Amino acid sequence: EDRARLRRALAGLRARADFVVVTMHAGNEYTHRPNQAQIDFAHAAIDAGADLVVGAHSHWVQTFESYNGKPVFYGLGNFVFDQDWSRETTHGLALRVRLAKPNGAASATLERIELLPVIIEQASTPRLTTESEGRTILQDAGLDGLGGMIGGRRKRGTNAGQSAMAVSTATGSNDNQR
Repeated sequence: EDRARLRRALAGLRARADFVVVTMHAGNEYTHRPNQAQIDFAHAAIDAGADLVVGAHSHWVQTFESYNGKPVFYGLGNFVFDQDWSRETTHGLALRVRLAKPNGAASATLERIELLPVIIEQASTPRLTTESEGRTILQDAGLDGLGGMIGGRRKRGTNAGQSAMAVSTATGSNDNQR
C-alpha cells in the first residue's frame, strides 16, 4: 500500500526499461471479480508509469480492464497447480504479449496481447484449450466481449485447436470493464 515507494520504484524502472510490467499477488480467492484493493493498486501502478499490470492469487481467471489506455489483467487463474477440486481452479490464462520498438524510439509500445486459455490436467499439466473450452473460460471471467470492447479480434484455431483472442490496445480511451 505504500504508493510513494511504488512511484519511486517505477520511476527507476522507467528510466532503465523499454516496457514495464507490474505484477501483483492480491485479492480474494475463488472469484472472477477483483476487489477494491486490487483495482486501487493496478490504477496506482499505471498512474506511476506501468505499461501492463498482471495479477495473481485468485486461483480463478479474473476480469480485465483498460485503465488510461493500459491493460490490467486482475488474475490469470491457475497455471501449474494441484487444485483440481473445481472446474474454475483448473482454468488459467497465459498471455502472449507483442511489443514493438521502432529504431530510435525511446521505449517499446504494446502491439497486442493474445489471451491463451489453458486447462490443467492431471493436477499439474496445463494444456491450451480447444476453441469451445477457451470460450467458456473467457465467458466465465467476463472476458468474452473483450475484443469488441477495445478493438481486438478473435483468432481461430492457431495451433492444434487452441483458443486465442488478440487484444488491440491502440485506443487511448479509458475503457473500463468490471
